[in-house]
Amino acid sequence: MAGPGLPTTLISGNTGHVGHSNAVHGIVNLIDTANVATAGYVPVGNGTVLVTRALLSTDNPAIVINTQTASYTLVLADAGKLVEMNVASANTLTVPPNSSVAFPVGTVVNIRQYGTGTTTVTAGAGVTVRSRGSLIAMSATYAEASISKRATDEWCLSGDLS
Repeated sequence: MAGPGLPTTLISGNTGHVGHSNAVHGIVNLIDTANVATAGYVPVGNGTVLVTRALLSTDNPAIVINTQTASYTLVLADAGKLVEMNVASANTLTVPPNSSVAFPVGTVVNIRQYGTGTTTVTAGAGVTVRSRGSLIAMSATYAEASISKRATDEWCLSGDLS
C-alpha cells in the first residue's frame, strides 16, 4: 500500500511519490471534462467510471413506502423500504422463512403502524424474531420499528414496541 513519500505507479509508466505534484498532475489530467455533468459518476480518461458519487447533503434520497391495508407477509422487494400498515383492526406483519424469501443477511425493513389497528410482527415457520423483552407489537398509531436479518432465519426487531 502506498503512503506518504512511498513510490506508486499512477499511470502506465508514470511513477511518482504520493503528494508530489507530478502525481497530482497525472490524476488531474485524467479527468474527462466532456462528461463532468454526468449525475452520480466521476468519469475519467476514456469514460471508464472510477468512483460512484456518494450522497451529498443536497441530495434527497426518499425512502420508498409500501402501504398495506391488511395483514401482510414481507417480500424481497421490501428490503430497505418502509412497510406502512394502514389497518383499522389488529393485524400482523409476517417475516417469512429464508426458504420462501431469501433476504440477504443484513437486510433492514422499516415498519410503521399508520392505522389504529395494532400491528404485531410474527415469525414465519422456522423463523426467530428477537427483540428486547420479547416485544413484537407496535405500541400505537404512528409507531415505527426496524427489523434486520442477522442470520439465515434470525431477525432482530427494535423500535417503538409494546
